[in-house]
Amino acid sequence: MTHRALAVFALFSVAFAQQPKYDNANELLRPEGYREWVFVGSNLGIGYSDDPKEGSFKNIFIQPEMYQAYKRTGKFPDKTMLVMEVFTPGEKRPPAKVGKFEDKFRGIEVALKDESKFPEKWAYFNFIGANGPLEKARAFPKESCWNCHNQHASVDNVFVQFYPALRDLPAPAATTDERVYRIGGGVSAPRLIGKKEPEYSEEARKAKVNSTVVMTLVVGTDGTPRDFKILKQSGFGLDEQAIQAVRDTWRFEPAKKDGAPVNVMATVEVNMRLLNKDYEGQTVRLTFDGPNRPELVKGQMPVNPAASPAHARVELTVTPAGEPINFNVLEASDEKWGKDILREIRTWRFRGTQENAKGVLHITVGAYKKPI
Repeated sequence: MTHRALAVFALFSVAFAQQPKYDNANELLRPEGYREWVFVGSNLGIGYSDDPKEGSFKNIFIQPEMYQAYKRTGKFPDKTMLVMEVFTPGEKRPPAKVGKFEDKFRGIEVALKDESKFPEKWAYFNFIGANGPLEKARAFPKESCWNCHNQHASVDNVFVQFYPALRDLPAPAATTDERVYRIGGGVSAPRLIGKKEPEYSEEARKAKVNSTVVMTLVVGTDGTPRDFKILKQSGFGLDEQAIQAVRDTWRFEPAKKDGAPVNVMATVEVNMRLLNKDYEGQTVRLTFDGPNRPELVKGQMPVNPAASPAHARVELTVTPAGEPINFNVLEASDEKWGKDILREIRTWRFRGTQENAKGVLHITVGAYKKPI
């Protein structure tokens, strides 16, 4: 089997790993079956403050496919999950007279790498509740966990220094050229040779949303895209659907430099279109501050104005009750259309936010150019 064939096989083995699952409010559902994953380490009482009180027993597990990928490359693939289960310590239970053991199960914490969900790639979740383990959890704010991991973790936001099964692995074999190039200057552009159209999110379908997701990515030497970054968010679940389609189904003839395949940075657009004459040529984006996006569960986009091209930008705030408030038309090429948009927005209802979420709605019809 050739080296290239091995690389392709490894790629698809990662795709078979257990994937993170979210509910409609973008909360992570508790991973199941993790005790059948690869055990990478344990600790007793590790903490990140000067408090000397006795801590809990903790065991850490990783999906088998992600373990093998890390072993082979020294990198954690997208969708890697590290589950840390937590137990209170017990002691002096017959016949044991000394020492401590794992006693009451408290719940789990999860470190998750999901480049389609989190701008910083990694996010951290706590499934330990006051009354027992939780079924789902929201990501901690960046300053709660991510900053510490980013500053002190030995490998890619992961405390590999504490996990012997990862820490003690031999260094992966050197590859020919791991640099990421840009197109031009002797570097050819990758050529798309296969793809499938993305699935429409149900949220966007009901709301009659047309949009274009713009992202950067790296096309590897085997023609596989990775390292996705959304440049222009669309919202409505379309960004996640676009990344999933590109990651899982787009394949390229790799870029070349001096006749050899190289990694290259590229920008791609994924058009998401519904066939409806009332929305023909319309492009919509709805962006919110922060990582947790409210989900639109009632309402649809305003139809096009009588004249096009056209453009409007409206800010709004979504309350925890799911109601949009504090509307403000920031700009509109057609004053009447701006009023129509506000009237439509007032009928919208959302879910999935625990505090007020500020957002901006962008709507463009046709090839609109802002007057100078």
